[in-house]
Amino acid sequence: MKIHKLIVVGMFVAGLVMVSVVDPAQAQLSSLKKGLSVGGKSEQATPAADIDKMRADLDRSISEVGSARKLLFEAQIELAAALGVKEEADKILSAANVLQSGSVVTQTDVVQIESSQEPSNDLNALLSDASASAGPLDEQGRQHFAKGQAAFAKGLVAEAGQIAVITALAAEIKKQSGKMKSNPANAAKLAAMAVPAAKLATLIPGDVEAGIGTYQLIKKVGADNNIAVEKIDEDKLLLGAQ
Repeated sequence: MKIHKLIVVGMFVAGLVMVSVVDPAQAQLSSLKKGLSVGGKSEQATPAADIDKMRADLDRSISEVGSARKLLFEAQIELAAALGVKEEADKILSAANVLQSGSVVTQTDVVQIESSQEPSNDLNALLSDASASAGPLDEQGRQHFAKGQAAFAKGLVAEAGQIAVITALAAEIKKQSGKMKSNPANAAKLAAMAVPAAKLATLIPGDVEAGIGTYQLIKKVGADNNIAVEKIDEDKLLLGAQ
C-alpha cells in the first residue's frame, strides 16, 4: 500500500510539473477545444453562451496577434538601428500610421492587423538590404541588435502560437453558422465573427513565414558579429507550436 501511495503522489507531482511548463498558446488551444466540444457533439444549434465564448476566444486571439505584431515592429526598429537604417524604418512606419507619439500602436482589430502587413514586409526588405552591406556592428549597434533579436524571436513565437488557435476557431464558426438558420440573432453573431476569423486565419501563416525569413537574417548577422541569438524551432512555427 505504501508503494501505491508513493506512486500516486509521484504522479500528482509530475502532473503539477507538466502543467507549469504548458505553453500559453497551447493552453489557449486546449481551452478552446474544450469549449467547442459541447457544440460539436450534436447537430443541434450551439447555445448562445457558446457563441459568446467563441466571440471571447476570437477577441483574445486578435489581442494576442496584435500584441505580437507590436513586439515585432519594435524589434524591427531596434534591428534597423543596429544596421544604421532606423531613419528609413521610421519613415516606413510613419507613412503607414503605425507610429504614434514615438511608439508602435498596438493592432487592436483585424483591419489594423491586415493593414500592418505591408509596412512589416517593407521593414523586412529594408533589413535584408541593410544586412547585405553591413560591416561589423559597433558597441551601440550590438546593443540594439541584442535587444531587437530577442524581441523579434518572442513576437514571432507568440504570433505563430495563434495559428492553430484561430484556424480551429474559424472552422468552428463556419460550421456553426450552418446550424443557425432558425435563429436569426445567433446567426447574426456568428456572421459578425466569420469574416475576421477567416481573415486572421489566412493572414497569420503568411506573416509568420515572412518572419522566419527575417529570423534567418538575424541569425546570420548574429553569427557574423559573435552575438548569441534566441533559438527558435523554425520547422514548428507554421504548425503553431514551439
